[in-house]
Amino acid sequence: MPYNFMALIKDKDAVDPTVSRIAVGADLQEKLSEEFDRQFDNFIGVDGQCVPFDGQYKAEHDELLTIENFELPEIFKSAIKEPMVLQPLHYNHESDKKIAAIFCGLEKDDDYVVFFQVFESTRLIKPSLFNIVFGSNDTFEKLEYFGMTLDSKLTACYKSGQLYFRSYHYSRRIFDLSKYYREATEDEVKELASHDHFSSINQEEFLKLADHVVRQKIARITRNDVLNSFSVTELKQKAEQVNFEMEIVDQKIIIPNNRKDLKLILSFLDDQVYMGPITGQTKVSNSSRLVDNG
Repeated sequence: MPYNFMALIKDKDAVDPTVSRIAVGADLQEKLSEEFDRQFDNFIGVDGQCVPFDGQYKAEHDELLTIENFELPEIFKSAIKEPMVLQPLHYNHESDKKIAAIFCGLEKDDDYVVFFQVFESTRLIKPSLFNIVFGSNDTFEKLEYFGMTLDSKLTACYKSGQLYFRSYHYSRRIFDLSKYYREATEDEVKELASHDHFSSINQEEFLKLADHVVRQKIARITRNDVLNSFSVTELKQKAEQVNFEMEIVDQKIIIPNNRKDLKLILSFLDDQVYMGPITGQTKVSNSSRLVDNG
């Protein structure tokens, strides 16, 4: 059964996104449906492994991140159920709208299967640019209309209550995943900086160093209650076990005043520093997940 194709629109002047229907002819609809089915088969794969998303692990090329019991936003459900009531996509020079994603899918008995592609603005073909295409008689011709090129792969898919994706960076442009990938609030950043384990530091300067990576690490350190579970002495001993240098003065951990060294300290507290079992070298991991030995 051919899919209906829709565009998720994020207008800079609108609070909430909207959806427009992409009007296509029957032949193109059939071919696009076949292409998205092919992309879905490649996306899921035969031997692909699914890894529960925890905001920390980065999927390998043969892995998928998953969120179980993901609540598909109503805007997608409504579009899939009643695509023909949507306004057709219209793009022109005056439009301030932005296509955030292209999607299609189907619904049966309140169960949805939806395929998503994030849409880059560079994929929009504008007649104001000198786009030429290979036409008839082996001759290039100028493209006179607005158009778009679609990606050759899916960004995410939703099926039976589960969201599948590989990149948080791209998927969050389609969905609000903030509750699954939490960053520390400003108060939590200040609270960590003022903890008794650390030497005195200017909180405002510390906040300037707290980019999204720093805030993610602080959120996990706070969640795991690391600073209240281990004394400074115990943390020093653990640092020595992996040959990690941590400056301590008067039983206080010195917080670096540059982002690079700060991230190293936070990576250690976030259980991301280890000693390579083969080389014996101290390394920092940028993602990790538990190994199932069962």
